Amino acid sequence: MYNEIIMNNFNNPLNVGELKGANGIGKAQSKKYGDIIKFFVKVDENKKIEEVTFKSTGCVATIAISSALTAKMTGMSIDRVSKIDVDQINNLVGGLPEIKMYCAVLAKEAIANTVANYKKRMAKQA
Repeated sequence: MYNEIIMNNFNNPLNVGELKGANGIGKAQSKKYGDIIKFFVKVDENKKIEEVTFKSTGCVATIAISSALTAKMTGMSIDRVSKIDVDQINNLVGGLPEIKMYCAVLAKEAIANTVANYKKRMAKQA
């Protein structure tokens, strides 16, 4: 059912856990399936993501996507990260079974919530 990219990210997930000093945290939960993705980002003064980690519960696809996205987002600008879409997420993991596309939608929502949280925190500091 799952390709090698998905299985590698599921069996050996990258960047798992809470990130101390994160200045952006965002979460999304599937009401239908119960999967949860939570991203933690540390964004530098140039608005580039220095570090990103995740905590996730759910199916193989949810965990694999979360892992793959942490690798992709590291080094990207926060604005560029905000533009990652569902198709890019699907392509990142080599294609999801149709029944698991909700996992990519959930990840997109978690990214959007993380970016919004970062921007809210920065606005409070200004």
